[in-house]
Order: sequence, then C-alpha cells, then structure tokens
Amino acid sequence: MMKKITGIAMAAALMSIVACSGDSNSQGDAAVVEQPATNPPVAAPPAMNTPDQNNTEQSTAGENNNVTPPPSSNGSNPSGAINGVWFGNTGFGMGRENDVVIINENNDLFALSDNGDINFETAFGMANGELSRFLHRDSIDPMFADSFTISGDLPMGVDGSSNTITYNLSTANEGLSLLNSNNDEFAMTFAGDADIMPISVANIAGTWQAQTSFGDPANPIIFEVNLEISADGTLSGSSVFGEFVTPISGTVSASSISNLFVNVEFLFGTANRIGVMFNDRLSDKLVLNSSGPDGEVVASFSGTFVRQ
Repeated sequence: MMKKITGIAMAAALMSIVACSGDSNSQGDAAVVEQPATNPPVAAPPAMNTPDQNNTEQSTAGENNNVTPPPSSNGSNPSGAINGVWFGNTGFGMGRENDVVIINENNDLFALSDNGDINFETAFGMANGELSRFLHRDSIDPMFADSFTISGDLPMGVDGSSNTITYNLSTANEGLSLLNSNNDEFAMTFAGDADIMPISVANIAGTWQAQTSFGDPANPIIFEVNLEISADGTLSGSSVFGEFVTPISGTVSASSISNLFVNVEFLFGTANRIGVMFNDRLSDKLVLNSSGPDGEVVASFSGTFVRQ
C-alpha cells in the first residue's frame, strides 16, 4: 500500500537505499528531501521573491538593467533589461548553446545548463549575486528516461566544485546579448518565439509525467513525478519513490514580462518550491526548473516532463 510520508521520512528511505547501492557518485532523486551525506550543510538559499510579490526593485550590477522589459515574443529587447528568457551557453556546456536562463519579473534567476555529456547544472537565486548550484545527470535506465535526475546533488559532494556560483550580468548588442563579467564563456541571446515556443497556462493544461532513474545500472532506483495542471492554474500531483508517495500542490501563473515561461510555486510534501516552466527547445517536453529550502539545506526540483 502506498504511504504518504513527510520529506524527513523519505530522506531516511533514500539514505538507506543509496547506502546499499555502493555508488557514491550516483544522482539520487529522493535527495529532494535530503542531500547526500558527503555534502556539507549549506546556508539557506539566497532570498527569492515569490511569484505573487509585486517587487520591482532592479539589480544595480551591470548596465541597462531596466525594470519592465516588453514581452519577448518577437525576440527584441529595446529596454536592455536583464529580465526575460535567454538561451545560449552559460559556460557549463563547453560551447553548447542549449542552456536556458530565465530572470523573472522579481529578478529571481533560474538557470538550466547541459554539457552534452550526461551532466546538467541548475542554479537559483537573485540575479546578479551568489546563486545556489546543483548537478544532475541523465537517467541511468533508458526505460525510465523522460528526464535527467530530478533532484540535483550539491557539487562539493560530487566533484569537489563549489556549491555556489556568482553572476554579474549586463546586456549588450541593443539588449540582445546577456553577458557575465565573472565568466568569459557565458554568452546568452535574448529569446523570441522562434527560439523557444510560447507557453500559457491554458496550453499546458493536462497531465504530465517525468520518470528518471539512478543508482546501480543492474538494479536502478526509479523516481517518478506526476503533475496535473488545470486551465485555471491549479497544480496538483505527486512523486512516487518505491512505496512512498509525496503530494504536490500549488499554482501555475502567467508571467507579466514574457510569453515564453510561466511561474510556478508549489509544496512538495511540506517543502516550498519556486520556479518556472517553459517548453524545451529540443523536444516537445515541458521543463520545470525550481528550488527551495529543506530545513538548513537548499534543494532543487527540476526535470523534463512528457504529456500523458
């Protein structure tokens, strides 16, 4: 019988299973409620504004950072604001140009990068500041591979790299290019609807699923997330990890600055998650990129979902 559990009980189950797997570098999706023991505790995440806050404070770093850029459907950014949807290379992808950075109307930043070699990076926080950073990897079992691993690991426990990354962003080229003075390889382009398919709450209404796996390839651990999005923006669903089911409930809302992403806020069990959803550039999947605190640590909750 499926049992609804709290994030703490789920974490205990994961730690027991991962300890038996013998793969200390495997991604663990149940780590959405507990980071691997090898990762040191980190401070609470950088302050992020919830989607319903009317915060128009603009970052002072960089140039031409105006408050209210126009919708990005035509791919132009005459205001030169850093807010909006950007695609290109964050520097994680070794020259690839499939990374997506979204800076919402409250200056919250959500980054998803793909290095083209089974590894992914997510980053979250206020734009132009220190961001929390996580590493994900491809599903280990191709039979359960809708998504990369949904919970990212703290990099310090995976490859010894930093758990944080700092962006110092500004725009150039009449607002069409986003630069990061802390990373010369960072090169992003302001997205239009020819680059990323427009999205609305109504057109993503329905049932979505993400299945992924990790651990021993001979006996992989399956993690599944099911989401139901209503046309009025109500979000419901659950994650399934073995016999454990964790409820998901929240809202999806339109962005006031772009038709290329929607804002999402939800409870994963009792843990709050804030993020964005957008259409994948390379497939017909729906991308969720979100994060939030789990006690004294930060957790990511990100993946690609298939319509059911």
